[in-house]
Amino acid sequence: MSQELQSPERPVRRAQQTRPAVPAAVPKPHRKSNAELAHEGEDEGFFAQHRGKLIFAAVLVLGLIVYFFPKPAPSGPVRKAEKIVSVQLPP
Repeated sequence: MSQELQSPERPVRRAQQTRPAVPAAVPKPHRKSNAELAHEGEDEGFFAQHRGKLIFAAVLVLGLIVYFFPKPAPSGPVRKAEKIVSVQLPP
């Protein structure tokens, strides 16, 4: 009977394919606090925790030292010492 309902001109439609569900965004891993690291026995240490800030501060300090360091004065041509000449006017 189902063959009688279908006409030969129109092809049978298949069920529409559904798109797979979009996966939820993966949360970023949580950075553990110092207390959590100490509790687990893992301690990054001061330099490991503040590496970026220390590098930035070092570059800044070096730049300031180079900028404000007294530079040698440009040397010009050497001048001869001035001679003192006394002039006597007639009376």
